[in-house]
Amino acid sequence: MTMVADFAVKTQTQTITVVECPDCIPVCECPTSITVTGPSAVTLINDSMTFTANVSGGTQNNTTFNWTVDKGTITSGQGTSTISVATNADIAGQTVTATVQVGGLCDQCTQNTASSTGEVQAEEKKPISRQLDEFGPLQADDLKVRLQNLQVELSNDPTATAYVITSGSGRAKTRQVNNIRTAIRFLRLDESRIRIVDGDASAPVGTVIWITPAGAEPPQ
Repeated sequence: MTMVADFAVKTQTQTITVVECPDCIPVCECPTSITVTGPSAVTLINDSMTFTANVSGGTQNNTTFNWTVDKGTITSGQGTSTISVATNADIAGQTVTATVQVGGLCDQCTQNTASSTGEVQAEEKKPISRQLDEFGPLQADDLKVRLQNLQVELSNDPTATAYVITSGSGRAKTRQVNNIRTAIRFLRLDESRIRIVDGDASAPVGTVIWITPAGAEPPQ
């Protein structure tokens, strides 16, 4: 035997009104940490630095970011969590500190800033020529002793070039230059690294020796 039950379905309509709770206090929590991550290595001159704000935990509904830097220029990212900062030769060898102020947090969140610092590569100093020795007319034997300092300098810096500038004129100058060449050969110096140059013809006979490292301008 089969029995069939007849169930009636009753539909009801109700109106629900949503109103603001005058006594309700919204739950708002401060971030557990606010940090800034900066460059992990030294930044080359004219390259950009990147700084990123990291906000962890808390209520973050309408978070804003306001950045400042003590050097360099913010080129992109202001108002976002990551910025790029341009560097230049004026701040070579210095540090750049980026500070972010995070907005949109709960009113009670007073700790809303963080900073990080990056370093700009120091500008390499260009090598310069320096005077090694200066003397008047000397005999060949005396020059053999005198040029031993030059021998040491060229040995210490295999990339350096010596400029031997002799002033004066006439036979006295010719004799001085010849004596210098004799001393150079006696000491077995590398003549390809020694430039013998004429100086002021109107000045008394004398010689000035300069050492010019690789990349430096020759003496004038």
